[in-house]
Amino acid sequence: MIPSGVHFSRSADQPWLFHNLSEATIEAGAEQTIAIEADIPGAQYNLPPGVLNTIQVPYERCINVRQSEPTAGGDDGKFITPTDADYANAAEQIRNQILNDADGIMTEKAGALNFPLTDSFQIEKILAEKRKPESGYAGETFRLEQRVQISFRVVARQHIYRQAELAFIMFPQDGFEFSKQRN
Repeated sequence: MIPSGVHFSRSADQPWLFHNLSEATIEAGAEQTIAIEADIPGAQYNLPPGVLNTIQVPYERCINVRQSEPTAGGDDGKFITPTDADYANAAEQIRNQILNDADGIMTEKAGALNFPLTDSFQIEKILAEKRKPESGYAGETFRLEQRVQISFRVVARQHIYRQAELAFIMFPQDGFEFSKQRN
């Protein structure tokens, strides 16, 4: 039996390059194909068949290694790492989106009995923030979630009605008549 994690290389005097992913039981005189993986990522470990031919001690005494398939899938890749500037830009986009949606937010939060006052909407503070991945860590995309505290002023619709009523009483206008009936 060969346990998982046993190393393979080009020769005994070379660094170990690969390891097997699962244990394998090989009967005497039999051949078996096992899955291996490079110890370090990179395109340099994409090897043609026949390069790997050594297994680590003590298995080299009873097991002959023959690499019949090429190793593939190694990638030097580009790892995008978000910076603090990326998150600052994302935070500004969130802020702008909230400010652009201010009328809808105020209408929803004010309810039917209140009237939101124009230009009173403010983002007070950020209550919580999640960054994924954190600044300095690699990832193809990043995500910023913020929970914010907002404020805005409202006037109760009944107060607006009362102000209009007082204005009509104090300053009557020809052709206008104030009705006590409310919808």
